[in-house]
Amino acid sequence: MNKKDNIELELMEAFTSIKSDKDIGIPDIEQELAMIKEKHNKRVVFHTMRRIAASIAIILTLGGITLAAVNSDAIAQLFEAKDEHTSTSQSEPITSINNDLIILPSDTVTVQKGEVAFDDSSLSDIMMSISNNYSIPVEFNNKELKDVRLHFRYDTSDALDDVVKALNMFEKIKIRKINGKLEIE
Repeated sequence: MNKKDNIELELMEAFTSIKSDKDIGIPDIEQELAMIKEKHNKRVVFHTMRRIAASIAIILTLGGITLAAVNSDAIAQLFEAKDEHTSTSQSEPITSINNDLIILPSDTVTVQKGEVAFDDSSLSDIMMSISNNYSIPVEFNNKELKDVRLHFRYDTSDALDDVVKALNMFEKIKIRKINGKLEIE
């Protein structure tokens, strides 16, 4: 057999053989389509999740802005009420206290019913709260102590003596109950 016959024979075999597309190296179109669809679906899910996350972020932001607006109105009302109460003499306690609404300085936090926490508050603000709670006047013999800043917590149901004792544990403060008032030296 010559070279020409060999080539013809190989061509005949190639056309008449029953080889699979895989054996010949032709890609499976259905498999390729399935892979493309899977990638597309993943992208769709990813973009959908991004849209949902963006929507949630917008809703939370708008809710926070709304809450801030509502709270600013409530805070303004509290300050108006505080101004009405502080127009009386500071040495006299407020005799009628509504237990549901205790007006405290802005750096004061009511932790739970009856418990009051002061975070970096002036001794003057703390003593105003105690004066209002226990209906007892307060007198500062040392005016510099009014501006001393403290972290302090007390329960309004505690006895006044216990609260005074706790305050006296601070190094710079000396509080005594004399003639029905609290004197601070």
